[in-house]
Amino acid sequence: MRILYFDDFCPLCRNTVIFLQKFVKPKNIIYQPISKSKLENEIKNLALKDMLIKTENRKLWGYETYIYLFSISSGKLSILFRLISLIIKTEPFKSICKIIYRKI
Repeated sequence: MRILYFDDFCPLCRNTVIFLQKFVKPKNIIYQPISKSKLENEIKNLALKDMLIKTENRKLWGYETYIYLFSISSGKLSILFRLISLIIKTEPFKSICKIIYRKI
C-alpha cells in the first residue's frame, strides 16, 4: 500500500493532488488528508511541511515524493512523467528542484 499524505488546508497541496490524479495517475496511491490521518503528531507536523509518501518499507518526503510519483505514473502521459523522474533525480536538476520546492 502506498499512501500520500497531504495538507488538505493548503490550496497548493490540494491543487497538487488534483494534478496528480488528473495527469500523473500514479499506480496504487491512496490520497490521505493529514487532518484525517492517524499519523503520530511529530510525523504529522513534518508532513505538513513536506508531502509524505509511506510505502510498505519506506517514507519519502518533499521533493522525493515527486520523483517517486512521476516514476509510477500510469496515465496517458506516463512516458513523459517517467522520463521527467529520471531527469530530476540527477544533478544538477535535483539540487535546483529541491531549492525551488523549498521556496514554494
